[in-house]
Amino acid sequence: MTNNLVMQKLILVIYFLCLIFLDSLGQKNPTKIYATVSIDNTSSMDATEVTITDWIYFIINNSYNAALFPASSSISNSTKLLFDDLKKEKDFEYVEIIKNNKLLRENYGSKGFRATKKIKNLVEADTNYFSVNNPIVGISFGQANKYCEWRKTVVNKTTTVQVKITLPSIETYKKVNVNKDSLCKPEISCDTCSGYQLNYSHQKCTLSAKYKASTTQGQGLLRADSYWPSILGLYNIQGNAAEMTAPEGITVGGSFRHFAIDSYNNKTQTYGKAEEWLGFRCLITLQ
Repeated sequence: MTNNLVMQKLILVIYFLCLIFLDSLGQKNPTKIYATVSIDNTSSMDATEVTITDWIYFIINNSYNAALFPASSSISNSTKLLFDDLKKEKDFEYVEIIKNNKLLRENYGSKGFRATKKIKNLVEADTNYFSVNNPIVGISFGQANKYCEWRKTVVNKTTTVQVKITLPSIETYKKVNVNKDSLCKPEISCDTCSGYQLNYSHQKCTLSAKYKASTTQGQGLLRADSYWPSILGLYNIQGNAAEMTAPEGITVGGSFRHFAIDSYNNKTQTYGKAEEWLGFRCLITLQ
């Protein structure tokens, strides 16, 4: 009899554990796709600003459409050389076109690329910091929306749950931007760039050897995954490149051209054209 009771209790425990497991599966965010983080149970957002790499995928998977290239006047010289190279549509100097792996193919199209050794020339020649992992800038509101629509089409071809991919609303940014402190921490000297918590406009700082890659802290764009992410896992939601919102002409988060106070969630900026400080990230919601 005792053994039967033990067995019954064990069965009940296993049953409830199974319910908990199934419930957790049911709560999985259906909008969480590659390179995004959940911001609530039914929506997610790009972990970083859309990068130069992402934009190259966009261009090469859309037949090098001239209407998709960034404005030459609003990008760095090295970035301009890279995209000018792509305009040739073949025999590239800085990239080699390859087939994307399954994960990238399902999110960014069948064609991918890898950098050639010559891309080092762009890095060395740039007076600021250059990387294909920098945010894409120099693009218009219309181009950003085309990217979101293209990416939605690519993603929805391989997912059972259909999603929308758009620019986030101002209200969404207010929810995810927790107003991270921009100041140097007390234990870190403010004479080094490593003391700053986001990329915003300030007097030029010096660098320790550990941070030699970040030579443009406060002076230009840095990698989209620079600094520590927010508690949600969002990088550079404040600073670096200001981010377009669903209403045209309004941007949030500030940039390396703005002061730290401009990065807070009660502040917005305006724009009327492509800018060297203006980028975006995508919001993913249910269709």
